[in-house]
Amino acid sequence: MTGIVIAWHTPDEKYTALANNLRSQLDVYDQEYKIYTIEKATPDESWTDVITRTKTNLWRRAMKEYPHKPLLFLDVDCHINGLVGPLFDTMQSCDMGISFHSKDRGSKLRNFFMSTRVFLINPTQGAREFMEKWEEISKGHPYGDEESSIKVLFGSQDFDTIIKKIPNRYAGWEVSRAPADFVITHDSAHKEDGPRKKRIEQSVRALYRTIWPKVVLQ
Repeated sequence: MTGIVIAWHTPDEKYTALANNLRSQLDVYDQEYKIYTIEKATPDESWTDVITRTKTNLWRRAMKEYPHKPLLFLDVDCHINGLVGPLFDTMQSCDMGISFHSKDRGSKLRNFFMSTRVFLINPTQGAREFMEKWEEISKGHPYGDEESSIKVLFGSQDFDTIIKKIPNRYAGWEVSRAPADFVITHDSAHKEDGPRKKRIEQSVRALYRTIWPKVVLQ
């Protein structure tokens, strides 16, 4: 089954360059794609708000343009190192695919979390219903960013969507820890930010993803 890679970027120089790089990599493997340019809703819209708004509603635009195609959504700072087509074949039996990542917490403990840097939706009613609920629960950002709201939705179990874990080699692992044969990797666009700014952004997003979902699900 052939599918479409979907990505997006803001029109500033940094993210436009990342989008062009992603296009070049997809072209190498003859992978069909659509990369959208997304403007800020207001001049002072925060980056977290841009991400949450776009990730939770761009699917409507993409599904309208490609109503019968599986759609693989990637962050624009992902890298393509091989053929993406086999992933679409692997995920045919589900409505959606979501990537999971982990962090070491010692020799035996690992902290697992969902990531939206790579996710797949098939042209099914189950996928549409899940995305509609994710979009709705994210409005106004009551739980922080988009990954916090999807965690809340998972915790509620208020969906009948068939979801599979995206295989690790396609899940957008960081280039610093991904094995050489991984097809989709991730090289954070924020790595060149100043250390103080980076620490602040990471702390805010970590707070969104941990405290808010716990409060809601208790």
